Amino acid sequence: MKWTLAIIAGGGAASVAHVGKALLRAAVSAPSLGTGNWVVSTGEVLAAAGVGLLTLL
Repeated sequence: MKWTLAIIAGGGAASVAHVGKALLRAAVSAPSLGTGNWVVSTGEVLAAAGVGLLTLL
């Protein structure tokens, strides 16, 4: 039961993160004609690295 709830919660969290990222990309792509995507991508990589480092603490 515990693993089932963990899988559901993890999937829900991943879905929220993915939808948020997709909405952010769409919001940046339209006005910048795609030229701002590298900024968003760099921010995503830095955020992922930061969260990864936080898990080590």
